[in-house]
Amino acid sequence: TTHTWFLGGNHTFHSLALKDVNSSSGTTWMHITNDAVVTVRSEAYLGHMSNQNGAARSRGILDVSCSGRFVVNALNLGGGAITTNRFNRGDLMLRDSASLSAGSVYVGARACATGVLEVADHAVAETSGELRLGLYSNSWGRVTLSGNSSTTIGGVTAIANQSGQGSYGELELKDDACLSLS
Repeated sequence: TTHTWFLGGNHTFHSLALKDVNSSSGTTWMHITNDAVVTVRSEAYLGHMSNQNGAARSRGILDVSCSGRFVVNALNLGGGAITTNRFNRGDLMLRDSASLSAGSVYVGARACATGVLEVADHAVAETSGELRLGLYSNSWGRVTLSGNSSTTIGGVTAIANQSGQGSYGELELKDDACLSLS
């Protein structure tokens, strides 16, 4: 398990992959906290892929808290190549007044992948593009909004409607959470 922390300041990347194709199976954490701002100009992949010896099973976790901010053009939770039996997982947790500003968000983005997005405790998530849950066969996407959080989706919202069989999507609102579709 690897942990990377951003404890304040502004940080910019062209792209981000937690984990990349050359990595071993396992979990990689990234924490954005204490008013830190992390901007990814292109795409971010959490639980992207690990292909060493064909093992896969990578997990990327992004934890944004304490007024931290994550800005990204496209976000893929549970990604990688469109290959079965990879079992990659991507998690994004926004809490304690944290925020996400994204173009498009794909949760459970590839075959046999799992994606989880949790927005809680006065956090804010905004997309100017689409939100898709469970894109390909045997993928699972889940979004949970709770604790006075606010989420705005500016484009298409699709739940388990892409190619393949057995794709699943869940959208759960509880504890005074607010969802706006525009």
